[in-house]
Amino acid sequence: MSGGKQVRCRAKVSWAAQSNGLLLMRQDTGASATLSYPEAAIWDLLSRNVGYERVVKIISAMERIGADRAADVVESAVRQWLVDGWLVNGGDDG
Repeated sequence: MSGGKQVRCRAKVSWAAQSNGLLLMRQDTGASATLSYPEAAIWDLLSRNVGYERVVKIISAMERIGADRAADVVESAVRQWLVDGWLVNGGDDG
């Protein structure tokens, strides 16, 4: 994500707010996952096309952590969602 790399939600993934975060659902596989905070906030911001730097600033303020640590949190979440198939790289089919 940093360095201009864009990610997007995989096709046929939907999500719903819950009291404890977000529920992700893949309509093509039936898989689901629950995101707690701050990951739920990261997902919400990315799904609204908020830029990476702004997401890091928001997470830094929300979690009361430094920008470097917030960037690590965002990057870690995005990497895991790519591995798990919730996100795809911007130009990939999905």
